[in-house]
Amino acid sequence: MPEPSPVRRSSDYTVEEKQALVGPGLTVNGHPAVVSGYQHEFATVTRKDDGMSAEFAWGTIERARSAGADLTT
Repeated sequence: MPEPSPVRRSSDYTVEEKQALVGPGLTVNGHPAVVSGYQHEFATVTRKDDGMSAEFAWGTIERARSAGADLTT
């Protein structure tokens, strides 16, 4: 069984790493969403259908993208 990767704090992500994580391609509660806010400590995830937004740690965004997981609020 592979060892889990260490959890990184949002403040440990570089601007370049955050920029690579922004854009469309995630869902929140099953609805398409866009990630923004690379210049901030936390990512802002905004649903495309109703504009609802929430902040998530950059590590959460990274894991959701790599796993194809749906974010929930």
